[in-house]
Amino acid sequence: MITKAISLRTITVLTLLVLIGGCVAPAVPAFPDQPGERVEAVRSEVAVQVQVSPLQPGSLCSDTFVAHDLPHTTQAALPVPRLFDSNGSGLAVNDLDGDGDMDIVLADLAGPVSILWNEGDLRFARQELSLLRKARAVALVDVDGDARLDITLTNGIAAPAHFRNVGDRTFELTPLLGVNQPAYAMNWADLDADGDLDLVTGSYDAGRQVESGSNYLFAAPAGVNVYLQQDGSWQRQQLAETAQALAISLWDLNGDGRLDIWVGNDFDEFDQVWLQGADGDWQAADLFEDTTHSTMSIDRGDLDGDGSTEYFATDMKPSTIGPQVMAQWVPLMNAAEKTRLRDDPQLSENVLQSWRGDRFVNEGYSRKIDATGWSWSGKFGDLDTDGDLDLYV
Repeated sequence: MITKAISLRTITVLTLLVLIGGCVAPAVPAFPDQPGERVEAVRSEVAVQVQVSPLQPGSLCSDTFVAHDLPHTTQAALPVPRLFDSNGSGLAVNDLDGDGDMDIVLADLAGPVSILWNEGDLRFARQELSLLRKARAVALVDVDGDARLDITLTNGIAAPAHFRNVGDRTFELTPLLGVNQPAYAMNWADLDADGDLDLVTGSYDAGRQVESGSNYLFAAPAGVNVYLQQDGSWQRQQLAETAQALAISLWDLNGDGRLDIWVGNDFDEFDQVWLQGADGDWQAADLFEDTTHSTMSIDRGDLDGDGSTEYFATDMKPSTIGPQVMAQWVPLMNAAEKTRLRDDPQLSENVLQSWRGDRFVNEGYSRKIDATGWSWSGKFGDLDTDGDLDLYV
């Protein structure tokens, strides 16, 4: 696995002024011994010295990325990769042991999950979670509210696994009581604002069918499920019986102060949005005129600094139209060709959703970010520390 390290540009102050003294002692009241006795202020002066010392600037960002090999390899479960193995496995980064630096958790389709403990200077000590040998999505969250980050994982054909952080770099596989539906994608947030984390999961039905074979025909539908945490157990509500979920986002989409649910689906399954009502109910909503066709990821950011959030979803579209590129893309495009219904919002390209008064408008094409090839994860971040958000796909 290759990761990239960013050398952040150090912003320095060119001159540091150190002012020593330079003040007059405040008036000190003399408390009278008798009522009505006059109080006189006492003032004193001190010498002032001023010293100017230049601040040595640090090294500037080189705007380059350096690759570092990590002790983990993501592999397919079988010698011959199967359909959807190319979807790969997830990763998550956070401070698992509370030592102030970022640790890495990497999933694998064949072997165990790897925890890479950050020892500083880009040196990592690898630890295996051997109880789970296949995983897709990874999330590092404090499930039980004990101030330690836990590891949660999905594998597509079973309920999410929860490895509870008990300290000293030790994790215990602990069931989530009531969380019982197969999950491929997941996300965590305090949906009902009661102080603990809740969970939303989505199945990837196409992959589940490949993994389960004929058993899939007799299995109960998984789809999209909301799990609210209540006193250590989980109350489930199913929002949809089918899903091809590759991404789940939990944001306030309509500005009412409550978190909503946006599920990004693969293939012809439309993206799904549910708005949260005042009483905690979920109402399906149609917010977007255009959406991605095969939604791979969703991210957000205030791109123009106007206080309004834009949402970016990735899909597949060739970034150039040269003969060699199109020779590779045309068979895929022909295979995916379909008769588009009048109300079909799906586009085979990246989409940037911008709020314009009373609706979302797709600005992906006008901002020239509609085509970035076979695009999986798209993320906003200020990569060159100039104060503006950049986009990495």
